[in-house]
Amino acid sequence: ISDGNRAIAWLVAQRFLLSVDDLRCPHQRLASVLLARILDGQSVEERQTVASMLKTVLADVEMPLGGLSVLLGELSIAGGYGKWRWLVQPAWLAPPLERCWVETEPLGVRHACWLLGNLHGYLSGEMSEITDHKEILAEWIQAAPEGACYAIGRVINHVLNTDKALGESIVALVDPRAVAKAISTAAPLHAGEIADLLSTMGAGRDDVWKACYLEHVDRDACRRVVSTWPQDAYMSVVADFCEHFCYFEPEFGFTLIEALIPAVADRLRADPQEAFGELRDIVWNALRLY
Repeated sequence: ISDGNRAIAWLVAQRFLLSVDDLRCPHQRLASVLLARILDGQSVEERQTVASMLKTVLADVEMPLGGLSVLLGELSIAGGYGKWRWLVQPAWLAPPLERCWVETEPLGVRHACWLLGNLHGYLSGEMSEITDHKEILAEWIQAAPEGACYAIGRVINHVLNTDKALGESIVALVDPRAVAKAISTAAPLHAGEIADLLSTMGAGRDDVWKACYLEHVDRDACRRVVSTWPQDAYMSVVADFCEHFCYFEPEFGFTLIEALIPAVADRLRADPQEAFGELRDIVWNALRLY
């Protein structure tokens, strides 16, 4: 025990740990680097001890899903090429996955999707896991919760890239009328999130789905979102919003870009370099000016 206390005191003095009563690293990036270095320096038996610690952490319902997602993500890249993924046995992922699929609040859904997005390389049957819960994923897409759309989009995009038929079957479960209402009534930044989700999940490839969606979009509301874009909101988000409609219905998308011109002019005058960087997607992908 005394040796352990001396080691902890030294780590605190070197600023590797916060304090003797709080054994966290002062920065997440430092923790990630140290994790890789520690694993590199362990024997086979010592690495099994680390694996047992991981099992305990993954089973702990008090551990936030967002934190577990970061742990899996950092462990996946530690040492390069998924060198240490074998430390996590697939069965150990069952407890956090059970927690993922019961999330309904926006923040919980976001963290659940972060974790689901980091399953690759740990769970060979990850698409079976998605298949068993595809109705829940479709419900998350349809709800388009504020603050979670980017994370949901990451998951459905991975599914489409891995198993196209499964991804398309999930998209087909989403009611386009509900999503049209969501994007038409959302606050500016949230509307941009939803637009990015719709673009990421490839909904425009289904002509019937797309037609129903466009039929129920409130175009006047969308114009208001663009024409009154907040001064303190990222232009890259409204760029995603306009680009989405340029892909789904080009003429309407171009109308939205026209409505955005006054805000574009203001941003370009204030900070040309930053503004052009944020609007690059409109110039390249919507207007197709290369």
